[in-house]
Amino acid sequence: MDIVQKINKLMAAGDYAAAQKRIRPLAKKEPRNAGLQNMAGLTFAKGGQHKAALQYFVAAVKAAPEQTDFRYNLTLSLVLCGEDAKAAGQIDRLISAAPDDPRPWHMRAMLYQNAGTHKEAVKAATEAISRDPQMADALNLRAVAYTFLRDDAAALADFQAAAERRPDDSKTLRQLGKQLSQMGLQERALEAWGRALRLTPGHPNTLARVAEVCPPDTLPQVREAAEKALTARPADPADRAQLMLAAATAMHRSGKASQAMELLHRLHALDARHNPWDRRAARKEFERMTSLFPAAPDISRPAAQTPSPVFVTGLPRSGTTLVEMILSRAQGVVARGELPMAAARAQAFLATGRPVTAEALADFAKGFRADMPPVPADAAFFTDKMPANFRYIGLLADAFPDARFVCVERDPRDVALSMWRRRFVTEGMNFASSLPDIADYANLFALYMRHWQATCADRILTVRYEDLVSDMDSGTRAIAEHCGLTWTGDMLHPEESDARVETASKDQVRARVHTRSVGGWQQFASDFREFTDNLDPDLWPEIATPG
Repeated sequence: MDIVQKINKLMAAGDYAAAQKRIRPLAKKEPRNAGLQNMAGLTFAKGGQHKAALQYFVAAVKAAPEQTDFRYNLTLSLVLCGEDAKAAGQIDRLISAAPDDPRPWHMRAMLYQNAGTHKEAVKAATEAISRDPQMADALNLRAVAYTFLRDDAAALADFQAAAERRPDDSKTLRQLGKQLSQMGLQERALEAWGRALRLTPGHPNTLARVAEVCPPDTLPQVREAAEKALTARPADPADRAQLMLAAATAMHRSGKASQAMELLHRLHALDARHNPWDRRAARKEFERMTSLFPAAPDISRPAAQTPSPVFVTGLPRSGTTLVEMILSRAQGVVARGELPMAAARAQAFLATGRPVTAEALADFAKGFRADMPPVPADAAFFTDKMPANFRYIGLLADAFPDARFVCVERDPRDVALSMWRRRFVTEGMNFASSLPDIADYANLFALYMRHWQATCADRILTVRYEDLVSDMDSGTRAIAEHCGLTWTGDMLHPEESDARVETASKDQVRARVHTRSVGGWQQFASDFREFTDNLDPDLWPEIATPG
């Protein structure tokens, strides 16, 4: 067997490190051998090391510029490395040379997706699919773009089509399961995830998702699968933490709360070590934002537009999803979930150091609406339930003079418990892996709301979660009145909403409203002493431990 065959065999077995070790000396010895340089690039690219692959693909294209496949490999690595400008130039060249090739159109869709321009991603992916209807990667990408655009029917159709073309691809099946789950179709989601697990047993994310929604009689098998996968000591700390979450969720749902809590402490300690929260940066942002909006500015504000926004804010796991589902049951309201635009544009605004001007507010509002997923023409209101938007209420209130704000408050001890039973890995949520950090974030929330209540209290309705779930009639009427909506009895049944739910609350909101979780922290008071000890007594006088 010659060396090239050996390298191909190593790559086929997934041993990319060994393949790289074999081919590097050869590539160095023959820099003008285009095929060898391309193969060297593939050993790195297939192992996920796209930056390391670039030098070899560049050499291959330089040695054989007429080889489209070599240029394709170079372009894909440029896309995956975030070299957007260079990738765009190569894509244009590939399309010009081979207009019927679907691959460059797929890569163009990837560029648009990475840039957050999801409408353009759909168009480019559609071009790829029109050239190759069997291209599962393009179908998956277009499906993901549709999820950002809140077109669930189109997303589901594409995920299903991709799964039909790749019935043995576990990633495609996992994505299909996730989409079905967000749409509330849990039985079908479990079927897709089950197929995925048969292909890749012990997959951390899939086991964690299944543990949340599987029938109770299957919980022992889920726990066993997670514990078996943990014994293999996955190299990635995130995989270990996710497997711990799967096992802990199965334990908790099986009535073994103490065992689950012990495992949760371990997984959060692991996450906190690898992804600490920056308290100083969070405080600095608070000081900057509140100094920019000490009161309503004496400047002209953007004109009101339809649909009007309703911002539902609060601490994570405080009940914001429930409130959005209530709102979605009112006539003329479309639920848009947790939109990222407010945070992204607020951060960009803060980074400029610009003062608050009429022009800056108009630019913010215009950009926000341009980035939004489509809203039905007959909608009078849309909701944005990103909890962390409490940090930007001053900016949002001035950019959208017709906006309503509903701030959900809940006993922070129940909030902390609910957060601790889950694992949050999104940017800005790393405080959730440390009880002192959760307390600090709760303190920060209270400081922000104290400030906004002093500057724009008439725009904010504070809803106590405990009051809402115990008296839905009064609570939903107050929400409707504050938002300028006509109250109907449908608002008493948020579990019947067909709005998609992407957050950790996706399962709870499909059940009838109840009070079972109120005061749940009491069972674990000793476990959460580190949390209550770090609450500021001035901000939480009825809860915090005096210093």
